[in-house]
Amino acid sequence: MDKTLWENVPQYYVADFSVNNDFDTHLVKIGEENILLQGDKTEWYRKGNYDFMYQGLSSVTQYFDELIFTVQRDGSLYRFSLKENKLLQKIVLAGNHGNPVPHFGDRLIWTVDYDTLVQVSVTDWSVVKTKKLQDAEKGVAHFIGELSLNSDGSLCVVPRPFAGDVITLNENLKVKRRCILGKQPLQAVALDDQIIARDWKTGELLKGKLKKFFFF
Repeated sequence: MDKTLWENVPQYYVADFSVNNDFDTHLVKIGEENILLQGDKTEWYRKGNYDFMYQGLSSVTQYFDELIFTVQRDGSLYRFSLKENKLLQKIVLAGNHGNPVPHFGDRLIWTVDYDTLVQVSVTDWSVVKTKKLQDAEKGVAHFIGELSLNSDGSLCVVPRPFAGDVITLNENLKVKRRCILGKQPLQAVALDDQIIARDWKTGELLKGKLKKFFFF
């Protein structure tokens, strides 16, 4: 096996499994030959003021010598220092108690807080811009899907299951193009002008073409 392949594999993961017959959420570090529990890096969560029935650890992303954690229904990013082995900062996003997952560009983190797209600066970790992308209906808020970035990171691709479409936005959060797919796209990627998406409830593969969009 070519061990250099490990350089392109994320090392840290959040996973649910049993240890000594105790089922729980764990942080694990995967190496070339072993899998190690990293419970000391999640003590801040276990000692925190969370509803553990509904607010589990949902993701972890390594960024240089930090881990960026997210918690379900919390709408925040949590910076943890690997060097100091402690929590550095809680970054509150749009205040919508969503399930954000960070996507790193050159200068920005792109993420979603329920119905709102959020940009966070990787320089000072402040929230730079937010934009609500899905209106409520009959007083009920609707979430947007899982964002992705295009190949050069210049556009953010956002599926909107309750609008039946996928839109792309530039760094200024201006909507540039739209692909009407129907159904409820939850995940999507852009391949040039082509959109490949996955329907929320059926898992059906959806395909379409982006077109210029002038009103948003």
